[in-house]
Amino acid sequence: QSLVGLFPSQAPTMGSCLSKAGIIIPPTVEVSSITFRGAGPISGVSVDATLSIQNPNSGQLTCKSFTYKVVKKSDQTLLTEGNGKSFIAPGSNKVTEVVTPVKFALGGIGAAGKSLLFRGRTDLVVSGTLVFEAPLTKEGSVAVPFRGEETIIVS
Repeated sequence: QSLVGLFPSQAPTMGSCLSKAGIIIPPTVEVSSITFRGAGPISGVSVDATLSIQNPNSGQLTCKSFTYKVVKKSDQTLLTEGNGKSFIAPGSNKVTEVVTPVKFALGGIGAAGKSLLFRGRTDLVVSGTLVFEAPLTKEGSVAVPFRGEETIIVS
């Protein structure tokens, strides 16, 4: 298992991401955790969203972009959205973890913000799409959606 930071890696060769049949098998993407990092009236709420990516292809895949959004689970209020950094997912069913720091305003979560500060917990949903290079496909890429929900706890 490898841990990928926020810095892009070098791109693989064009053919290295193909399966034996010459097609790309989309990787499996899961939100493995949403970890509370801190909160304050000025700085807002800071969490780390960790994605686990398992690439079943024999060669590595380059994620050229990904988007995400964070919403309150109770009423689907959008708290923040953004773009993650590109990364390389090694092949042969290896699992890569990508940690994305996410910040949003404390006021944006309303009652959930009060719950977080006074009860020490609130429920969040992180979702988005990873876009992997697929040079031999008509589109030139393959998009893989993800979604995960978790109760974050102030520790």
